[in-house]
Amino acid sequence: MATPTSGGAKTKFTPSGKHNPCPVCTRVKDPDCRISPELVLCHNNTDHKVGDVFNGYAFTGVSSDGRTGKFTPHKPLKKQPEIIYGYSDTQRSKRYYKGGKKCFAVQHLVAGRWKAGAGPDPFPLYFENEALAGLDFLDSDGVVWEFEGEKCCELAVQGGLLAVSQPGHANSPEQRAPRYQRLKEAGCTRLIYVADNDETGEKKASEAVKGAELAGLTITVFRAQEVWPGLPTGGSIDDAPGPVDTRTALLRVWADKAPNPDAAPVTPAADPEPPRADASMASAAETLGVTEQVAAGRAQFTFNRLLPPVMAAAVEMVQEDLPSDPLSACLTFLVGLSGLLKIGTRASSSLRHHVPINLFFALVAWSGVAKSPQKRKLVERPAAGLIKDAREHHDRAMRQWRQQNKDIKRKEDRPPEPKCVLPHLTDYNAASLADQLMEHDKKGQPILLIRDELSGLLKAVEQDTKSGTGQAEAQLLELFEGDGYVSRRIEAGLRAFSRCHVSLFGCIQPEVLRELINGDGNGDDSTGKWARFLFCRLPARPLALVDEDPTRVEIDALMEAESTLQHYAETAYRLPPRTYHLSTDARRHFHAWFRKHQATALLPATPPVIRSMLMKTSAQALRLAGVLHIAQVLELGDAAPEKIGWREVETATAIVDQLHQETCLFHDRAESDELLLMRHVHALGARPDGCTWQWAKQKGGRKIRPMGAEKFAEAVDQLVANGYGRRACDQPLTYRALKPMTQ
Repeated sequence: MATPTSGGAKTKFTPSGKHNPCPVCTRVKDPDCRISPELVLCHNNTDHKVGDVFNGYAFTGVSSDGRTGKFTPHKPLKKQPEIIYGYSDTQRSKRYYKGGKKCFAVQHLVAGRWKAGAGPDPFPLYFENEALAGLDFLDSDGVVWEFEGEKCCELAVQGGLLAVSQPGHANSPEQRAPRYQRLKEAGCTRLIYVADNDETGEKKASEAVKGAELAGLTITVFRAQEVWPGLPTGGSIDDAPGPVDTRTALLRVWADKAPNPDAAPVTPAADPEPPRADASMASAAETLGVTEQVAAGRAQFTFNRLLPPVMAAAVEMVQEDLPSDPLSACLTFLVGLSGLLKIGTRASSSLRHHVPINLFFALVAWSGVAKSPQKRKLVERPAAGLIKDAREHHDRAMRQWRQQNKDIKRKEDRPPEPKCVLPHLTDYNAASLADQLMEHDKKGQPILLIRDELSGLLKAVEQDTKSGTGQAEAQLLELFEGDGYVSRRIEAGLRAFSRCHVSLFGCIQPEVLRELINGDGNGDDSTGKWARFLFCRLPARPLALVDEDPTRVEIDALMEAESTLQHYAETAYRLPPRTYHLSTDARRHFHAWFRKHQATALLPATPPVIRSMLMKTSAQALRLAGVLHIAQVLELGDAAPEKIGWREVETATAIVDQLHQETCLFHDRAESDELLLMRHVHALGARPDGCTWQWAKQKGGRKIRPMGAEKFAEAVDQLVANGYGRRACDQPLTYRALKPMTQ
């Protein structure tokens, strides 16, 4: 077989077994590990940092299908350099490698020679003197940052933070307290602890909180994986994306947003959704109208995962009284941003593939569940200033045009009236939209189409396809791609534009959407019309009503949040057009993710409407990754990474997967016999002995039993071809499942 590291050459593997143990995990009970002289695919080890060494083999990553860890023989340097961190003139810490394993030791100076051990004097904090000196400056804000490990501390200091780290020993709360007391006495008013992404990080954070409490010092705990989602296990600022200045800039934003908690509690940096008064009335699945399993996927999306901190806080504040959750609220704001980006603003995943950063998005909810208020608060109000400016500009142009042409009596002798270029458009038909987009093309401006009831637009498109010109559906499909348009009519003459940037926001009721999708096409989306939309269900729960009068503080906070969102919208409208490229890590994740969707889409048993959706997932995810990256650009400015990073792509693909699962529930489709048999065989193939036809027949129902051994063999071939399992034996044909089916 060809391996990811072999450059296409064939590598001969032998399976693990009783006489051939896996050199990494020592597995002998089954053949799940694969071994060759230059590469080991270990079934047991996938969750490690690149470079970790096990039994003389170095971890280099995870296989493309995610089932095995890749290990190559570790070739350590003859003598790896020791790293020395000085704590004082007589105290230091040493980092070194022994047998391929990272070790540390503390030393103290005795009679000019370094001796092992901490010695009689307590170790200070790493960079303690620098922190004490920094706190003495007049412009000090009193904030000190604490990281796990000297390396992370040094990176933070390079990025301009006042940072310290504990020594590698003596870390109990009682031993930390005197160090924290010295910081407090020097003027430290707040300690921010950045916990590594692992259990050890949580344990040390707890010790830090207790130590700060003993010293009477206010402490805030940030989890590194909340600041930089997607970090590897054990990761922190040293594994975060972007230059050091970008990493520390993001931490400062978090510090400005987060409250100053008391010392005692360990407050997570994540923002769990506030409890609702109706929480006991219905489960998440009931409020969304989906299965419990699908509803559980929403829990992964928090405001701070979806948006940068300041933007996230503003969106959360503005939607606080609405029934929305983080996913529906953030996507509503993001589609509004996407509709304000100049023509030519695109996201590129490779040399030959790029798409406009626009979105076709619909909120799905029953009547009366506050769809329109969410649209007003998160789409229309942020752009209100832009719309006002556009109207005033058009009014001035019209007054000037009338003044210039007041003496021309014949209409046909006057030049054309100036046309208004508006960021938002709520009512149109195919012809008027084409006229409008001609003007937008001339000025490079985008447009956001808004429909309170999307069903009207979709039914009009459907009716036009049946008994009209058929132009409306074709136009809808082309606008999504940002394509140009040329039309010639006898009365209207020539309508043409070379490019466009169109986003679409609408609201629709679940049963109306179900009826449209499963109408005359019988669930067949041959044109990909439905696949172009992201349908997001809005939780069906009561509004959060407050009986008391708002305080001045609450009023000011809401006004500030609304002003913040308006600032982001106006900044997005001023961004020059450009193409944003994926980073290498982001591209690898994106391609691996889409390969799995393609494999499922190409299964003969996949219903056509689901196939269309799966084949469009890459276009949706790339657009989402682009607008998530632009959100970072709006907040961080020049400090934002140049390229779309792994974090944005991973979040975008997770969003698409979640919304795809929810949308699939709208499609009324009878499962084909082929897919029914594949699911049955795959489920039985999870047992250690695998699944034969006789076992499948014995455990099958009336639909399964008549299918026969030939159909069973075809089902096995399809499952194996798509990476869901393998042939464990040819006589009799036996199937073993390796991972869950995605469809």
